Amino acid sequence: MTRFCLLPGLVLLASVSGLASGPGDRLVTDPKSVISMQNTAGSSPMPVAELLQTVRLGGATWSPDGKQIGYISNASGRLNLWVMQADGTGARQLLKSDDRQSSPAFTKDGKEIVYEQDKGGDELYDLYSVAVSGGEPRNLTNTDKTSESNPLFRTTAGGWRLAAKRRWSLRSILQ
Repeated sequence: MTRFCLLPGLVLLASVSGLASGPGDRLVTDPKSVISMQNTAGSSPMPVAELLQTVRLGGATWSPDGKQIGYISNASGRLNLWVMQADGTGARQLLKSDDRQSSPAFTKDGKEIVYEQDKGGDELYDLYSVAVSGGEPRNLTNTDKTSESNPLFRTTAGGWRLAAKRRWSLRSILQ
């Protein structure tokens, strides 16, 4: 006997006699029988040190006019904020900091980028903004015991949203 359980977006089938098992004739693969194609292009394995020097890109965001891309890269050694033209030219580092930046978002007018930064490595992020043309960043949230993240600007109405998480410790919960 089979029963159906309907959940929003999910249908579960359960056999009253137990869970279904895989095919009974499945055999264990002999590891010696697994082969890969030989590399005929003449490349060699990549040394681990070289692999660790690979530039990472992440957190990309388009400017409202579609002409620029803000992104996070470690091209200079740290995960910092960069900006480039939409065609991939003109890449330049906006911030040079030992503190990691992430989650960039252009303001509605495209003149600034808001991002989160982990100041001092305590994983309590504040939101900052910096002009796309460069300059000194300014701390928008400046909180000691709250981590703000994921800035997102509304495209239709004014304002923006963010996520916030209060600092906690096991000691404060047990007291």
